[in-house]
Amino acid sequence: MPISRSGKKYFTQHQYETAMAASALEYARRQGYDLVGHGDRYHLREHDSMIFLSDGRWYWNSRHLSGRAFEFCREYEGRSMVDAVLRLSGEDGACLPVTAYTAVSEPEVEFTLPPPASDATGILVKYLTERRCCDGEIVRDLLRQKRVYISCRPTADNKVIRNAVFISYDGHGVPCAAILRGINYGSQFKGIVPGSDKSVVWELPGKPGADMVAIFEAPIDAISHATLEKQAGIEWQKTHRLALAGNPAPGTVSKWLAHHPEIQTIKMCFDNDEAGRNFAKQLPLTVSFTGQIVDLLPPSGKDWNECLVTLTKRKDFE
Repeated sequence: MPISRSGKKYFTQHQYETAMAASALEYARRQGYDLVGHGDRYHLREHDSMIFLSDGRWYWNSRHLSGRAFEFCREYEGRSMVDAVLRLSGEDGACLPVTAYTAVSEPEVEFTLPPPASDATGILVKYLTERRCCDGEIVRDLLRQKRVYISCRPTADNKVIRNAVFISYDGHGVPCAAILRGINYGSQFKGIVPGSDKSVVWELPGKPGADMVAIFEAPIDAISHATLEKQAGIEWQKTHRLALAGNPAPGTVSKWLAHHPEIQTIKMCFDNDEAGRNFAKQLPLTVSFTGQIVDLLPPSGKDWNECLVTLTKRKDFE
């Protein structure tokens, strides 16, 4: 087990990648969880709303949680990030990485938003404005528009799991999808509420008549980009901003564009990594658009929030 000179456990990049690929079903089996099989799906006997798929994913529908083995260790077992990585990377032989992918359809569940924790809204605001350095006025507008809120739930060991919930609406203003982001210190949890309509984007709307749209992988990057433009004195509301949640259904952007014929420019604002570059290559092939499409990289860092945080900290020291 890797131990630093200060006596703290840590993990290597290889161990992290191994843990991220680990199968939740394989882990549950090795840990002796009581599983009930239904073809290529299984559920916990004690929690029949927790479903495991043979491709390594799990869904706890009643708690609006999902992921792979790493998220299972963190969200269900309450392990720290370091402990979860070391456990899943084979440190104690608890789990092996997934070696093959089996295509399995997601369980059909009714979309239901996680219960809000309105008394904890201040924690969400502090997370977005202090830790993520997003503009406070933009954050408060999103809260008023009910495009984001905080949901909390206790764990068996008396801890509290807190998630930011970014809500997407259909054409009638009805919530139909939601992106989850863990906001506890050290949390890497990212997910989508089960039953979400992946053909609907999360939106940070610009002002009426705005003829540009910027497309991001995650809501926090969209908010960060708006913050950066506002700080630079740019009229940030001249641009609509969309977040795709990392795994959009085909035609997602085209569906939004069909309701916004005024758009003249698309800005592709994806991460500066392999996945982001692939998004930038694929998007122009999936939309029918006669206007201008621009590939816009963050000035520094991997993504727009990393860029914002770096610039903010640099200003603090000037």
